This record gives sequence, C-alpha cells and structure tokens, in this order.
Amino acid sequence: MKLVFRALTAVVAMTAVSAAFIRQGTYLIQQNSSTSPSTALDVYAAILAQSSDNNSSTSRSNDNSVSSSSSSPTATPQPAAPAPTPRPAAQPAPQPAPVPPAASGPCTFLLGFADLHRTLSGKDGTCTDNEHNDPNGTGDRVQTTVKPDGTLGYMVWRIANNTMAWTDGFRTFTYSKCLLQERLNTQTFVWERNPSLMQQPGANPPPGACDVA
Repeated sequence: MKLVFRALTAVVAMTAVSAAFIRQGTYLIQQNSSTSPSTALDVYAAILAQSSDNNSSTSRSNDNSVSSSSSSPTATPQPAAPAPTPRPAAQPAPQPAPVPPAASGPCTFLLGFADLHRTLSGKDGTCTDNEHNDPNGTGDRVQTTVKPDGTLGYMVWRIANNTMAWTDGFRTFTYSKCLLQERLNTQTFVWERNPSLMQQPGANPPPGACDVA
C-alpha cells in the first residue's frame, strides 16, 4: 500500500511540473511574439526538453526511493513461545492387599489335624480357630484355616470312614489309606463315593479305590 501511495505522489508531482513548464512556455511565446514563428517554436521546444529532463530526474528519484524502501530489512519474526509441558497423569493409588480375618483367639492344630497340616507343608496356611464339632450336626470335626493371601480353607475329619481332607473351595487334599491325594472340587475319588472301601481290614485299600471316579 505504501508503494502505491508513493507512485501516485510521483505522478502528481510530474503533472504539476509539466503544467508549470507549459505555462512558462506559453508566457515566453507571448513575450517573444514579435520574433519569428520559428524562434518561438524553438523556445517552446527548449522548454519542453527541459521539462522532460526534470521529469526524468524526478522519476529516477522516486524509483530510487521506492527501491530503497522495498530493500529495507523487514522486522525479524519473534520465535513462538514454547508450548507448556503436559503434566504426567496421576497414578492410581495401589490397592491394599487383602487382610486375612483375625483369629478369634489363640489356636493350634492337634492330633490328626496337626499331622495333616505338616503333610500339606503350609499349603493350608494357618488356623483361625481350634478344632470343633461340625455345626451341621454330622459328627465330623472341623477347623477353619487362612492362607497369606486371605484365602479361607476348611479342614474336616469324617467320622464315617476315618479320613481327613482340607479344601480352599477350588481344590481338595485328602488323607486316607491312599495317603495324600489332590483333586479338583469338581472331581471325586472312588473311595469317597463308597466310604465302605476305607473300612475294610488291612492297611492297603482295595484295588481301584484310590482312582478318580
């Protein structure tokens, strides 16, 4: 926009100078009207030539002005402000480990349950109460256990076939004439379906009694 304004200013200046020289030439012609026509024309031609030289000088001056203005250094762009560093998302608080239920009092494993506890080598955890009668009235003896991760277990002595077992609800360890056995809670052993097999005389169970049914 500044370049256009300067160019228009130069054109107006040249027009004004030309008009002034034309008026001056007219005046000189009138003053020299007593001379011959060729002399008057020569004077007018000289004035026009001078006007042309002045216009050329003015044009060159304006061109130099425009050129110098266009070559002037531009403002150096300022660097953009750095983007703020995002803060790391807060980490969720770790979940507390399950707390095993507290024992109702001092407890210990006795007799057959003590033997089963030693045989399991800590798989059953520790006791939370002492051995007591089955509250369901079966005549069996039971004892509650808990593992370090909080999983509860249950020991039972079955009076019907004189066997013991411990379960955590997923798997079961049994101890009988077949010695220590392990199975899933969805399975059963043959002797569990037929308890009389464990009541026969002799230290060894009948053939097939220890198999999974």
